[in-house]
Amino acid sequence: MSVSRELVEYLTDTLSPLGDISARRMFSGYGIKCGEVNFALLLGSGAYLRVDDSNRATFEAEGSEPFRYMKKDKEVTVGTYWEIPGDVLDDPDRLLDWGRAALDAARRSWKPKKKRKSR
Repeated sequence: MSVSRELVEYLTDTLSPLGDISARRMFSGYGIKCGEVNFALLLGSGAYLRVDDSNRATFEAEGSEPFRYMKKDKEVTVGTYWEIPGDVLDDPDRLLDWGRAALDAARRSWKPKKKRKSR
């Protein structure tokens, strides 16, 4: 299932107070960035935020789970992105708070891309 354009617009609009928010096509969905830092994913029918030790317990307490997908006959878990609970997704104020924590988590692990040397 593909990601709806309405969900992309809702997330980028709701998270816009965090800074320069943009959505970029990736894989079968979108990556949501603030400046150069990716901190949210929209894949299939799910919306996911970046997680680290500082905000993982919040996701766990809400019954959220990490992003998972099938690769051949094996399930792969991406522990750095967890699904946004439906009640958080439906509440713009809570979504903004969770988005801020996810952006902070993403910034802690972000490394700028190295520029390629010209030949």
